[in-house]
Order: sequence, then structure tokens, then C-alpha cells
Amino acid sequence: MRRRELIAGAGITLAATSAGCTSVLNDEPVAFEAALAQVPESVARDAGYELDEFDQQVIERTFEAAGQSQTVQVTNRTAEYEKAVELGPLGELRAAIFTALSTPKVEVLGRTFNPVDDRSNEELAEMIQDQYADIGDLEVEHEAPVTVLGTDTTQTKFAGEIRMEGGEEIDIYLHVSSAVESGDDLVIGVGAYPQQLPGEEDRVLTMMEAIEHDT
Repeated sequence: MRRRELIAGAGITLAATSAGCTSVLNDEPVAFEAALAQVPESVARDAGYELDEFDQQVIERTFEAAGQSQTVQVTNRTAEYEKAVELGPLGELRAAIFTALSTPKVEVLGRTFNPVDDRSNEELAEMIQDQYADIGDLEVEHEAPVTVLGTDTTQTKFAGEIRMEGGEEIDIYLHVSSAVESGDDLVIGVGAYPQQLPGEEDRVLTMMEAIEHDT
């Protein structure tokens, strides 16, 4: 598994299932683009993370209701951060990752389609595990309150394992926050890191609570 597949995969999976539509029919695809959610540079730096890239996933889908159809194009955006950690015989790998994901809230033909908003943290984690065979044995460690963009919500910590590109298996912790509404978007924070990394949970939660969103 490549070093960024876990969190990048989360963004792609969510993008594929979170598209909605407009209540106004149009022969051309109707486009919705999320505003960027990110962590302030100073907070990421203090936690030992560096910005890897800003990315986006564009998904086009056609929805039907009451005999009508509409094609929409949804653009999700991610800010992806990485941290190099020492993993003994494996050497130093950029194996600690944090991603802020934003996805638009959209309505189609009088119906709302926001599966990300409706899914529990466990269901979000299962979506990641189902799509990526390199992630295995995710089990809930605990849930705890977290404040994201001024909204009190819940983050869930999972224990699991991931198979690296060279075939090595590493025990990891995965943190997933519930989606919170911000302007016209839904925002989620996701972090993953090797279990042997001490104190990393606090740093991940600090970054999760520091997410900013351009509304």
C-alpha cells in the first residue's frame, strides 16, 4: 500500500457516495464544488506534519426521481498532511497522515442526498475498509467528543492494520470525525498513524479541532 492510500482512499470513497443534485432540471450537468477545509500551517507544524497537497475529486452522477433525471458534477476537496516517523527495521516512513475533507451539501429533484451526513463513524470506517483490502481488522477503541468548526461532534478511534507497499503489516489507529455542516458543505477530519507512535492521538485531535473552512 502506498504511503497516502489510506486517507486519499477515504476521500475518494466519500466522494463517490456523497453526490446530490439540484431541484432545477438542466440539460447540462449542474456543478457543485466544496470550499477548501484545511489546518492552519502553524498548527500542523507544531504537530510535526507538513502539507503534502491540496487535492480534489470530481464525481459525475445522474439521479432520477418521479420520472425526471438530472446529471450533477460534485467536486470534493481535501487538504492532506504527512509526517515522517521511525518504524524500526522499516526505517523512516511518512506513515502518519491527516486529511481534512469537504463535500458539498446538494439537493436534487426535491430530495436531499447527503450519505456522508447520515452515516455513523463506524459506517465511514467500513467504507474505507471495504474499498481498500490493504486495511484490515478495524475495531472501535473508543468514541470521544471533539469540536470541529465550532460544532460539538464525535470522533471515533479505531484499531486496525495496514499492509504497506513492501508487504509489511503495521498496526495503526484511525480517527474519523462525524461530518459537520459549514456553509454549503460537510466537513470531516480523518487521521491515521502507527500504533507505536506515542502521543500522536493528542496531535491528531488538535489538528482536527483546528480545521478551518472557507465558507
